[in-house]
Amino acid sequence: MDPVQFLLALMQLYAKHPFSELSGQRTPRYNTDVDGVANSPHLYWVGRDVAFEHQVKRPELIEAGRRLGLTIIPERDHHHVQPADWIAG
Repeated sequence: MDPVQFLLALMQLYAKHPFSELSGQRTPRYNTDVDGVANSPHLYWVGRDVAFEHQVKRPELIEAGRRLGLTIIPERDHHHVQPADWIAG
């Protein structure tokens, strides 16, 4: 999934489950500063950290992401979203 396809999938996810974006594209330096993983999808325009406006049950989120070709990973205070077919670098 390229960055444009990713953005379109994010927009479709947002239409069903509104969210605020907390982190998007990162420079390598900023990624290091925030302890991002090496080869983070954020470095390639295909990673987003989001906070959903409403509480959504995890199975519903996973299914919504799957249908759109996305992986949604719950983290401490947000969810990380990336393409399901993401391969680092």
